[in-house]
Amino acid sequence: MISLQKVRKGYHSSEGVLDVLKGVDLNVQQSDFVSLLGRSGEGKSTLLNILGGFDSFNSGSYEFNGIEVSSLNSSELTTFRMNNIGFVFQSFHLIKHLTVLKNIELPLLLQKVSKTERRVRSLAMLKRLGLEDKQDYYPRQLSGGQCQRVAIARALVVKPSLILADEPTGSLDRENADSILNLFQELNQEGHCIVLVTHDPLVAQRTNRTYKLQQGVLRTGNV
Repeated sequence: MISLQKVRKGYHSSEGVLDVLKGVDLNVQQSDFVSLLGRSGEGKSTLLNILGGFDSFNSGSYEFNGIEVSSLNSSELTTFRMNNIGFVFQSFHLIKHLTVLKNIELPLLLQKVSKTERRVRSLAMLKRLGLEDKQDYYPRQLSGGQCQRVAIARALVVKPSLILADEPTGSLDRENADSILNLFQELNQEGHCIVLVTHDPLVAQRTNRTYKLQQGVLRTGNV
């Protein structure tokens, strides 16, 4: 599904070019549940943003199911993200003035899915994640673990090929974090491909394969 070859990414600073990614190679299959482990500032989120088509890179190649992502224009990248990728973030990124149901429906609205289908698919996701009684709640009325489940439901409702999760348990207590990781494992067993960014070795141990990112270099290895 994913093939990164010699991907380099740098930023210009007052001291010259700061290399964030130094020739990263990464291959991810449809059935994978992969973690990218590293400390803050090592380039994990930059790599995840490249995988999601949100960030460009200076050299190398990124193929997604045979498509060279760097060759896509802005409109094509938007379509690529909308049709292929579900995002889950540490801070949830739920819209405060929308109900839980409307938050989940939002990506389907962008896809111009009919109102009836949006509701059916979103309610099915809420039931799948055990939140069917929260559809009319607002994010402020939910716990952190419930907010993260809503964010996962929003990511899944578009039926993505790939789920990208950026520190999805970072703001949760251990009990809620374990619950979310159990859910990710279930989703992977059901056929979802997941790439998860974390700084926590205990989280990385819950995935099927771990890469360590250090000083812009990606390596495989046990946690």
